Amino acid sequence: MVITALMGLPVYLTAQNVDYEALVNSYQAQNMCNDLFGDEDYTWKSWFSDDEFTTEVGGACTTQDANGSTTVSGQFTRIVRNNIAATELRARLDAWENDENPRCEFDNGDDCRTQTTCVYPFTDPLENTWRIGNETCGSGNYSMGINYRYRYTTIDLRLATDFVDEQLLAGGSRPFWGAVGNWANGGSDCAASGTIGDNAHSNLRFTTRCKETLTFDWRVSSEVDGDYLQLYKNNVLVRQISGQTRWATVTIPLDAGYNIIEWRYQKNGSISAGEDRGWIDHIRLQDATSLNPGSISGTQTICSGGNPSNLASTAAGVSFGTNILYQWQISIDQVNWRNIGTATNLSYNPPAGLSQTVYYRRRATDNCGITGFSNVVTVTVKPLPNGSLTGDATICEGNSANLTFTATSGTAPFDLVFNGTSYQNLTSGTQIPVTPTTTTIYSLSSVVDDNGCVRTSGLGTSATVTVETNSTPPTIAPVSPGVCPNTNIVLSASGGIVGTGAVIRWYTGPNGTGSLLGSGPTVTVSPTVETTYYARREGNCNTTADASVTVSPALFGYIPVGTETATSSCTDNDGWTHFVTGGGVIILSIKGDFAGATVLPQVSVRNNGTFYVESTEAGDCTQGNSPGERRYELPRSWNVDFTGTLNGTYDVRFYYPSSERMAMETAADEYITANPDCNYTYKYATPNGFRHFKNVGGPYVAPQYDESISLASTSGLVAGIEYAEFTGITSFSGGSGGIVLSSAVVPNDVAFLDDATNGYPSIQAAIDAATDGQTLFILGGNYNETTDFGTKMLTVKIGMPPTNN
Repeated sequence: MVITALMGLPVYLTAQNVDYEALVNSYQAQNMCNDLFGDEDYTWKSWFSDDEFTTEVGGACTTQDANGSTTVSGQFTRIVRNNIAATELRARLDAWENDENPRCEFDNGDDCRTQTTCVYPFTDPLENTWRIGNETCGSGNYSMGINYRYRYTTIDLRLATDFVDEQLLAGGSRPFWGAVGNWANGGSDCAASGTIGDNAHSNLRFTTRCKETLTFDWRVSSEVDGDYLQLYKNNVLVRQISGQTRWATVTIPLDAGYNIIEWRYQKNGSISAGEDRGWIDHIRLQDATSLNPGSISGTQTICSGGNPSNLASTAAGVSFGTNILYQWQISIDQVNWRNIGTATNLSYNPPAGLSQTVYYRRRATDNCGITGFSNVVTVTVKPLPNGSLTGDATICEGNSANLTFTATSGTAPFDLVFNGTSYQNLTSGTQIPVTPTTTTIYSLSSVVDDNGCVRTSGLGTSATVTVETNSTPPTIAPVSPGVCPNTNIVLSASGGIVGTGAVIRWYTGPNGTGSLLGSGPTVTVSPTVETTYYARREGNCNTTADASVTVSPALFGYIPVGTETATSSCTDNDGWTHFVTGGGVIILSIKGDFAGATVLPQVSVRNNGTFYVESTEAGDCTQGNSPGERRYELPRSWNVDFTGTLNGTYDVRFYYPSSERMAMETAADEYITANPDCNYTYKYATPNGFRHFKNVGGPYVAPQYDESISLASTSGLVAGIEYAEFTGITSFSGGSGGIVLSSAVVPNDVAFLDDATNGYPSIQAAIDAATDGQTLFILGGNYNETTDFGTKMLTVKIGMPPTNN
C-alpha cells in the first residue's frame, strides 16, 4: 500500500467518520495454465466493502480472450461512501480461465482460479485533503489494480459546536474543522483543530457583541507543557491547556463592546504526543442585561436669558454592545422628562434664553437594546438686566458720533458689550463716542448689572451711524494716438473707490475748470487737435483729484519740401475723408461719395519750397517792346488719383499757409510797380489776380501756372492750419493756385489816342502822325470826329492793342 502523508505529521488509526472512494481500474492474467493451443478465456469479478458496512458492492463480470498474459484497463467496480465510521477498505477478487459455459459462472470444468480479499486500513486520514492509495490485489494467475482515496468527514463548524449566534472563522496552518465521530462530547460531532506539524498553529475565532459571558467545552491531547490548546479574548491569552485532558466546561466574562474570541492549537518545534490536537464543543453566549449609563456635571446658576455653560460628561457609558446612543433630556419638575432635539453627544451645551430653573439628565441606550439614565444636574435661572442704545447719526469718514445708553431694567452700574467692545461701570444716560469706518449698527450684545446677571438676547434698541465714504480718483482708459479728428471718441473712466453719492464728472480743464462735458463713467468727445480731458469723482464727502487723458488726433499739417503721399484715410463727423501720411499728417481732405471707388484714392501733395515764376523779363516797354505774360504759381500742388466711379460732386480742402499766397501776391505787385512802362495788369479779375485751378485728365505736374478750370474757393482754419476749400468738383486730377500778369504795351508802329499821357489831342492828329502800313488803334476820344486820311493806307482798330508785338 502507498500512503501520501504530510511531512512530520503523526500517524494514528481513528474511529472518526471518513469519506472514501475506490475503483477497480484494471484486471491482469498470467499465462500459467495454458495446456491447450490457442486463446485463453479469462473471467474476473470484483467487490468492495468496509468494516462498518460489510455488504459488498460489485460482482460484475469482465472477460477477455487472449493468447497468453493480458491486462484489461477501464472503470470496473466502484464504491463511494461518505460520513461513515469505517477504518478499512476491503476488496475481493474472483478470477479464472473458463473452459466450460456459461462464461461468467465458475464450474468444475474451469481451471486456474484465483480467489482473494485485500484489506487497506484508512491510516492517518486528513481533514479536507484526500489520502490516496494505488494497490494491486491478487495472487498467482490473476490480480486487479485498485486506486482509492479517503479523508475525514467534515461538517459545518457551527453545527459541530452547536453555535448559531455568530459566524465562525477557521484559520492557521490548517484550520479547525467540523469532525464527526467519537471525539465529540456527548454527541456525534465537535470542532477539531487542524492536522499540523511543528511550529504551526490552527485556530477558530468569532466576533460578538451584546454578550456578557462565554461558555464552552474543550479537551486536548498533546505534549505536556509543549503543545497547547489556548483561549484568547481580544488578542489577549486568557487560559491554556496541554497534555491528555478530559472534556471540561469553561465560562469567562466578556468585555464591553466587541469581543474577539479565538481558540488556538499551538505546537512548539519538537515532539508530538497523544492525538496532537484540541477539540471545542457546545459554544454558548449569555446575552447582556445591563449597562453603566455614565455620569454628567454642570449644576450652575445663570441669569434669565443667559447662556448656560456646557454640561460635561464626567464618565461615558459602558456597554456590552459596540455602540451607545445618548439622548439628553430636560424637565422643569424632575417628573416629566422630554428629549432635546439634536442633543445626542456625550456633553451638551444648553441654549441661551432660559427663563426658569430646569433639570437635565442623559439617557444611554446601547445597540443591545438596554437603557439607563445618568445623574441629574440643575441650572438655576435669575432675572436679567436690559437697556437700549440711541443716537442715530450720519457722518463722513473719519468723523465721530455720540451714542447714549439708557437702562430699562437692572441695577447700576452696568458693564456693556456692543460691537465687540466692552464698556465698564456705566450709568443710564451715559454718552459714548464712536468713530466707525463704515456704516455701523451698534447693538448691545451683553449687559451685566451689579448683580452679575448678563443679558445677551432680547436686548433693547440699536443705534445706526451711517458713514458716507470718500472716493478715490478713477482711471481713464488710454486712447491710442492718431485717431481721426472730429470723430466721436468714447472716453471711459473706472476703478478706484466710489464714495457715497459720488459720480464721475468730465471737464476740459483741471480741477473742475473749463467746460463740464458730462457725468458718468463715459463721455463722448470729438477733438480736432491734441486735447487733454479731466475726470474726477464728486461725492457727498469729498471730490477727488483729477484723472486725465490726452487724445492726439491725426495732425492737420503743411508738408515740408518734397512730396508726401497719403497711406491711410479716415472720415470725420462732418463727412470729410482725411488722407493721412505714414507720419500721421493730414495733407488733403475730400467730402463726397466714395462708394464707387474700387481702391483708396491715391492722394499726394508736393512742396517746391518757393513759389514758381515763368516770364520773359520786361523789355524796353517805352520803345514798344512787350514781354508778354508773367506767371506765378504756389509752391504747393495737390494730386488725386481716383479709381472707380465718381458719384456726384466733391469738395476738397487744400492745406497751405496763406503766407505763401501773400508772398506770391507781393512779388507780383512789386513787379508791376517796378515795370510801369509795361502796363502789367492781372489777367484774372480776382483779388490781387490770384485764382485756384485744376487740370483734367492726368496727374497734375507743377508748375502749370494757368490751367483752364478755375476753382472757386473759400478759406478756412482747422487746428491752426489754413486751407482753401473747393466745391462742386466733378473730376479728379490735381491743381494749385497762381497769378498771371498781362502787359499792355503798344507796338512802335501803333499810335495811341486815349486823351492821356501818350495820346494825341484828336483822331486826326493821330492820323497825321501815322505813316503808311501802320495800324492805328483808337482807344478813346471823340469817335464822331470828322477825319481825313489823305493818301495814307492805315489799318484802323478800335480797342486794346495786342500784348505781343
